[in-house]
Amino acid sequence: MKMVAQLKSPRRTNKKTFQSGKLQRDKNNQQAQSITMSTTFNVLRYSALGAGVFYGAYHRYSLESSFAKQQAAKQWKHEEKLIAQAKAEYQKLTNPQVVKPATSTPGSINWEDPNLDLGKALESLIATLD
Repeated sequence: MKMVAQLKSPRRTNKKTFQSGKLQRDKNNQQAQSITMSTTFNVLRYSALGAGVFYGAYHRYSLESSFAKQQAAKQWKHEEKLIAQAKAEYQKLTNPQVVKPATSTPGSINWEDPNLDLGKALESLIATLD
């Protein structure tokens, strides 16, 4: 019944009503613009978020792969060290110690010895010739 009464009543256009209608249209336009700007802003925001997620995943993958490479290199060096130690131990066990002859015996001179006394070496050679 109220609707019927509202429809039958003439619409009054006084200055206040007209201004409020204009304000109402301005608010609608601002809301429409804000919705459009808000939609654009949301698209940009979610695009940045998606790009950040993909960059984060890529960065994490690169960090993990470099760490794995470092660990593999460290493990390889450790294994090489163990192999070298095992070879040295095997060499000690299989080859008996060879006793080096003393340089004091006449006729046996180690010419590659850095502490070689040339005078004594020549005297020992002359002594062997006599």
